[in-house]
Amino acid sequence: MSADLSPQLRRAILELPEEAWRAWKQESGGVAREWAEVPYVPSRQREKKDAPVYRYLAIRVRRPQGKLWPEGSDGRHFAVVTNRWELDGQAVLEWQRGKAGTIEHTHDILTNELGAGVYPSAKHGANAAWLRLQALTHNLLQLLKAVALPPQYTNARPKRLRFAVFSQIEQVVYHGRRLLMRLRAAVLEALVKPGWQRVLAATWDTS
Repeated sequence: MSADLSPQLRRAILELPEEAWRAWKQESGGVAREWAEVPYVPSRQREKKDAPVYRYLAIRVRRPQGKLWPEGSDGRHFAVVTNRWELDGQAVLEWQRGKAGTIEHTHDILTNELGAGVYPSAKHGANAAWLRLQALTHNLLQLLKAVALPPQYTNARPKRLRFAVFSQIEQVVYHGRRLLMRLRAAVLEALVKPGWQRVLAATWDTS
C-alpha cells in the first residue's frame, strides 16, 4: 500500500545514494520514473514480538534535465510499504500501481451491469445471497475472459460480452432426453472450438 511520507521517511529517501536508484520506466514528455529500496524502520510506541517486518520502496519521478516541477523541485518522491519480500521491488510497484482503482471498476460493473445495485427483497439473507450471486457471476466472467475467450475480449465488460458472445447462441433445446445447444457454424469455429482448446490446455494451480 502507499506509505505516508513522514518527515523521517522523506529524510531516509533523500539520503539514498544515487547508485541506489534503479530505472523503472520512461513516461510521456521525457519524465523518468525510478525506484529504490529504503533502509527505513519506523519507530512505534508498541511493537509485538511477532509483528511483520515491513519493506519500504521509494519512487522518484524526474522531469527532463533543466525542467522543474511547478513547485520548483527537480523530483517528486513517493513511497510504498509492503510485507512481500519474495518479489523484486519493481514487480511489487507495478502490481501496486496496476490494482489502483480496480475496486471502483468492479463495483461499477456489479452495480450497473450485473444487477447488484437493486436488491430483490426486503430480507437481509435474500439480499446477501443475491449479492454473492452477482460476485460469483463477475468472477466467472473474469475467468472466461482470461482462459477461454480471444485476447480482444480481455477487458470487455458484461454488456459487450452479452452482445458479442452470449447472444450468438441461437437456441437451447431438449431433445431425445438430452439438453442441446444450437450454434451457428461461424460461432462454433470462431469462439467455441478455440475456447475449448484453450480451456483444455490451461494449467490450474491447486496448491
